[in-house]
Amino acid sequence: MAERQVKVEVQSPPSPLVEVPSSDDSKALYVVSEPQTPPKKLASRGSLDRDVALAELTKEKKLSYVKAWEEGEKTKNDKKAEKRNAEVAAWEDKKKAAIFLELKI
Repeated sequence: MAERQVKVEVQSPPSPLVEVPSSDDSKALYVVSEPQTPPKKLASRGSLDRDVALAELTKEKKLSYVKAWEEGEKTKNDKKAEKRNAEVAAWEDKKKAAIFLELKI
């Protein structure tokens, strides 16, 4: 009877060192850490996320109202200043014209 020889390869457990191929053909080794498990999600996480999103939206809405109010106040004050400057310029022109007429006569 002919005996068959069977070659059996036994794989050892994976080593914590793993080769990582890189673009410069050097062999870099690094230690593989244990995979981290994601934090447990609570059942009410969806409503919490929605509440946070709504609070953020409300905050942004209030800030936009404040910015709009500030811009309105700036515009109002600018127009008042322009009106006042125009009144002063008109008064100066009126006085110059009156003095010019006095000198002519």
